[in-house]
Amino acid sequence: MSRELESGTNILEGFRKFKRLSDQIEPSGFDEVTDNINKTKEKLFNIADNKKESANEDNKGIFKNSNVATENNNNNNNNNNFDFSTGGFKPDLTNLGSYNPNVDIAANLKKGKFYTDVEGSASLKQGVDYNLEAGYKGDKFTAKIDPKDIQAKYKGDNFNAGIDTRGIHAGTKLNDKVNVDLSKRFNGDTNIAAIYKGDNVNASVDTRGFEIGREFGDSDANINVNLTKDFNGDTDVNVEGKKQLNKYLDLKGFADTRGDYGASVGFDFKF
Repeated sequence: MSRELESGTNILEGFRKFKRLSDQIEPSGFDEVTDNINKTKEKLFNIADNKKESANEDNKGIFKNSNVATENNNNNNNNNNFDFSTGGFKPDLTNLGSYNPNVDIAANLKKGKFYTDVEGSASLKQGVDYNLEAGYKGDKFTAKIDPKDIQAKYKGDNFNAGIDTRGIHAGTKLNDKVNVDLSKRFNGDTNIAAIYKGDNVNASVDTRGFEIGREFGDSDANINVNLTKDFNGDTDVNVEGKKQLNKYLDLKGFADTRGDYGASVGFDFKF
């Protein structure tokens, strides 16, 4: 192309020849060049992505084969979270008694509705402590096991039941205001309770006695009167009152038939 242009004897002739040459170039030729550029860019991006993924795998360390939860997969039902922290290793030379190096490790594993939580800590002053809990969390049924307890619970719309290492219990909702509960302890104790919750009156009765409470007044000034009667003969009446003095101060007082009474002025800041 350059030789053709150089053979011109003047500028006009040069422009004519340049136009004839440009007219001979097929537009498809430019399309082919563009396609080649795009393919090359795509290959370069793929190589970069592969190197990035490889670097991330190498940086996982001891968690290389674990599904470590991040912001991108917090909505996943199979999240594994690992936390490791240390502190207190640098002593304060002015207060050596406060020297307490510590290490905390926590792992939260989840697969579907099953979960396992493991926590461990070690420090110079407190020693070694740990906690392990595993369980299942469903919509209406839950269960868990830890070193201190084993329990399972079911909670429906109008019925609930559960069992743990202390005993079993069951309850039913008769209507919006009345519940009936039954509990049986493995030590032999049995209790049946009926509970009523109204707008201003609460009452309950069980195998040990009954209790009734009545509220008078409103949120600015109210008095609660509670009567408790045990079937063994003990009776107690408790009166509690509250008066809102102004926007920030309130006065509270109580007294009961056992001889206890008291009063206090408190600050009530509402934010």
